[in-house]
Amino acid sequence: MLNRLTPDAAPVAGIIRGFKGINNRLDPVALGLEWQVQADNALCDDAGFLINRPGQRAILTDIADIHDAADGRLLAVTATGALIEVTPDGHPVLLAEGIAGAPFVWAELGYAVFVMSERGQWALYPDRVVPWGIPSCPPPTTAGTGDHTYQIACVFQAPDGRIGGTHHVVAAPGAESGGVTVWPPMLPGYRTRIYASTPDGAELLHAATAIDSAPVTLDGRQRGSLLDTLHHDPPPVGEVIASHHNRMVIGAWEPEQDRSILYYSRADNPHLFRLDRDFQIVAGRITLLASIPRGLVIGTDRAIYVDSLDAPVQQVAGYGVPLGARAHDDHGVIYFWSQRGLCRAAPFQNLTDAHYVARSRERQTAALLPWQGSTYVIVSQQGAPLERSRAAFHRPLPILEVFRHDLANQQ
Repeated sequence: MLNRLTPDAAPVAGIIRGFKGINNRLDPVALGLEWQVQADNALCDDAGFLINRPGQRAILTDIADIHDAADGRLLAVTATGALIEVTPDGHPVLLAEGIAGAPFVWAELGYAVFVMSERGQWALYPDRVVPWGIPSCPPPTTAGTGDHTYQIACVFQAPDGRIGGTHHVVAAPGAESGGVTVWPPMLPGYRTRIYASTPDGAELLHAATAIDSAPVTLDGRQRGSLLDTLHHDPPPVGEVIASHHNRMVIGAWEPEQDRSILYYSRADNPHLFRLDRDFQIVAGRITLLASIPRGLVIGTDRAIYVDSLDAPVQQVAGYGVPLGARAHDDHGVIYFWSQRGLCRAAPFQNLTDAHYVARSRERQTAALLPWQGSTYVIVSQQGAPLERSRAAFHRPLPILEVFRHDLANQQ
């Protein structure tokens, strides 16, 4: 039964044993006080307590791009192309200069960091910063006479010893003792390695290394290493990159065919790609590539896949991922923002869809924030809103006036 309260009766207080976060799917009155519909400058920690969000302070200016490395380092590229490491107290340490093309997409393979944009591709090793790829070598010019045929090819060699590829093999006549003259193609900053077969042979063996465009005459007694970079290319330009086991992967979108190509580098040779062979195709625009232990997370504008080393590619979600929103923790788990909220892999799990209707925009940036014993994911969104979600969030009715009924439940 209902009973009218006396004026001095104390209100009945609910007990909140812990907050659960934000819920915009259901009526907050029905949910209970554990759920919030809005939280300004507040965080919900692992114990279910609401705490103040930490503030922010500027530590650098004129920054074109920034990356939190897996080993805890904070790397940045300035507007003038300087690569710096930001120390924990906010001081910059210069690592290299001339890193043009920022902002980039970033990925790590072992101790190396790779960055890519349409205007620049770089490989950041602990002892050097070099262009990621080595240009494919054009065919050489040859001359000779004789009854035998020599196969001739050239590749560029970078100052750090890495060797590029070529698609061109030239047949040149010559005597059994050689006598074939080669004018090697040259590229500033590179040497040119000349490969040749034995008389009427097929295998291409290292015959000479040219440091300028002076002609080189071969003697027909090639004894060097075998050319194994024939039909290899430098990395293609893509929108997203990642490492996958001991390879680099580049995702390139082909809008005219509404598909994306994933190109895989040669094992242990991240600067060499067989574009005609080592690739796979996914529908839609590629927006996410993320390395996880023994696998790769692939996100497009319409689906999410997991490519494991020991299993076929599996679709794990039928909704897409905006560009840019990913963050790794130190246990090999990837967190990323999707069209339906925050997800993690592996195993794949949507962490917010059950209680939060997400609003997504074209471009995202994500990072992990360890704070006061708990870890949070920060997502910053930019650009035009994406298509409307299939789920609708709850819109609480505004409270215009409060009436006191002075009624309470009688136990």
